[in-house]
Amino acid sequence: MDIIQQSLSAKGFSDEAIRIINASWSTETDKQYNTVWKRWCGWCKERQIDMIHAPLNGVINLLADCLADEKSYATINMYPSALSSTLCSINGVAVGSHPLVTRLLKEVYNLRTLSPRYTSTWDVTKVEQIVNAAITKNNETSQLKKVNLDSSLSNIKGANSDLREIKKVKFEESHQFKKKVNEDQYRFNSKLMDNLEEVTSSCSTQNLDKVKESLEKGESLLAERQKHILLADKSDYGWMVIQEYKKNGLAEDSNNEKIVRVEANRFHRKPSQE
Repeated sequence: MDIIQQSLSAKGFSDEAIRIINASWSTETDKQYNTVWKRWCGWCKERQIDMIHAPLNGVINLLADCLADEKSYATINMYPSALSSTLCSINGVAVGSHPLVTRLLKEVYNLRTLSPRYTSTWDVTKVEQIVNAAITKNNETSQLKKVNLDSSLSNIKGANSDLREIKKVKFEESHQFKKKVNEDQYRFNSKLMDNLEEVTSSCSTQNLDKVKESLEKGESLLAERQKHILLADKSDYGWMVIQEYKKNGLAEDSNNEKIVRVEANRFHRKPSQE
């Protein structure tokens, strides 16, 4: 803002008047005008021109240089306004209002608005082709990954199924239990473990319906086992009675105790085998 103070002081304004005028500038205006004044001062210094009492041709030449430097119309149009606040008037006319300055700005406006903003642009067709090719490639990659994932999940399910069958075969062919009750418990545990594996597998694939079905199946197995335990506990002959009970099929709960008593009476006439 020193150049404004120098200009106003040269025109006879007091220090207080200069302070008030300087305070009237907004921050944005001060920032924009400072850019103009810095270039104007440097331009005048290179040409040994009085920056406050510069001739009209000096201002015109500066504006022409700005046009040659590819400055926009908005930037060039700011120069006369900023310089008018500092330079002395020419023949009683402010620099920014001089006919030659306004004529030059009019032509600058015509040149800048008629010129294309960009010297080159993209070929929209080529851009669309590149984008479509990228989308197609991405879809193919996604489809391939889905096929691989489905294949992997299918292999895992098959392996789990084979493993369960192997467990059953090993048990049926090679293992002989000394007591029937132990064999029954082992078979029950195997069924329950298979059921839990089904739940785990269904969770990994987020198959909630299958998870619910497997949990209900496991709940049914446990409920049946609990019923057998309670019935066995009511008889002196325990699980031997339950074996006969299971052979005849499960009766209604209201007949359970009656059937247990019948089977117990029959076993009462046989030696204990448990």
